[in-house]
Amino acid sequence: MKGPAIPVHAWGPEEARAGAHRLGPCYLAARTVHGCFVLVMPREVALLLRLDVRNHSPTGFEWGYGGSGPAQLSLALLLDALGHPLRHHAVKLYQRFKREVIGRIHGIDSWLIYKDDIIKWCEEVL
Repeated sequence: MKGPAIPVHAWGPEEARAGAHRLGPCYLAARTVHGCFVLVMPREVALLLRLDVRNHSPTGFEWGYGGSGPAQLSLALLLDALGHPLRHHAVKLYQRFKREVIGRIHGIDSWLIYKDDIIKWCEEVL
């Protein structure tokens, strides 16, 4: 059974810096010449790879296909959004989240996803 759709919004770096503080808790992702990065907003800190939990992609995050970079991103997003008390749910669901959400972000180099939408997706598929 497929989980609920999560809106992923295209978002440029300039708009992100100028207005993301008004958006509420979200994750801003960007593909650059140096690799893929994700900022946790509004804290403006980099999303940790979380290689301590699973080591799929020590070289970093990716999206748009079903490989190791998207798996690492899916795991990191779920761990951050759900927090430590619900870590077991993140570990249980991240491969499905990769298939249904992160792996389907095609042709977008900068995007955002809301923390509340990730939590809602997890609640609906559990």
